[in-house]
Formats: sequence, structure tokens, C-alpha cells
Amino acid sequence: MPQITGLDHFTLVCRDLDESIRFYTEVLGATIERPKRVATSVGSPGGFSPVGIMMGSIRIDLFQADADWQPYPGTLAQHYAFPIQWEDVDAWFDHMKRHNVQLAIHPAGDRTISLYFTDPTGYHFELNLRSNQPEFVQQETERLLQRHGNPYFWADGVGLPAGQPAGRWASPERVG
Repeated sequence: MPQITGLDHFTLVCRDLDESIRFYTEVLGATIERPKRVATSVGSPGGFSPVGIMMGSIRIDLFQADADWQPYPGTLAQHYAFPIQWEDVDAWFDHMKRHNVQLAIHPAGDRTISLYFTDPTGYHFELNLRSNQPEFVQQETERLLQRHGNPYFWADGVGLPAGQPAGRWASPERVG
């Protein structure tokens, strides 16, 4: 069977292309690989070619929304996740706070902590922390919740974020 070798890029249609470029470069540290320019081909959304940005080794193409191309962020369950280092977690909280972006803490099992946030268009992202040491993850979860607050639980008996529709995995009966 032929194999997929990795993720080349993904695309996002943005409500405001300039605002999204600022968010991804200034808040998330992306670099611009292909700058904003007027499209030379017919039918390019918003009249612009996609802006190519790099986040780590992943390219994202940002398109300007128009009447035919609209953003579809989906529910919070649909998101893009990026790994971060444990030693950087508090710096991420401080950095995001300076940019008025709130991180929601989700203890995702005994080996993972997920930090969720939303971009200016409404797309959902996760900063992901993993460890093979459950005791360490539990201690870090408690420390982060104590220091930064803002817990986020999917269907762990605590509840879903306001406005999040419940899917099969999180029926209202199961949510506290």
C-alpha cells in the first residue's frame, strides 16, 4: 500500500486576512513564506493569492473570505494541535495573556494536557503537552489549574464549554 509521508500544509479561510496574518505571526510566531499579494488567477478568494505561513515545520495557507469562500471553524472538537515543551508552558500562558488570548486547560488522560484557544476567525487550536510519567502530568495539571485557572473539560463529568454542542461522545446525560 502506498504511504502518506507527512502533512504538507493545511488551509484556513479567514474573515480578515490581515488580522489573521498578525495573529499567526505576532501571537504564534509563524513566519511568512509567501506574502499577501493580489491574485493573478481568476477566482482567487477575496482577490488575493493565499498567504503561506510556517509554524514550525508546517505550512498553513491563509485565504481571504469572500462571498463564495467562507470560514468554517466547526466545533471545538475540530481543532489543530501543536506540541510544545513542558519548560515553556508558563511562558505560553504569559505570552498568550499579553495578546488577550485565553488558554483553556484540559487534562486529557494521565499522559497529556491540552491547552485550547481560538484564532480571530474562530478556528480552534491546541497546544499539546505529553509525558510518559502520569504522576508528573497530574502534578502539572494541578499546578497549571492553580496558577492559571480556566479548566476545560469535554465530557469528564464537569461539563462542556458554553455553546459547544454535545456529540455522541458527550451526551447531556453524561455531562455534570
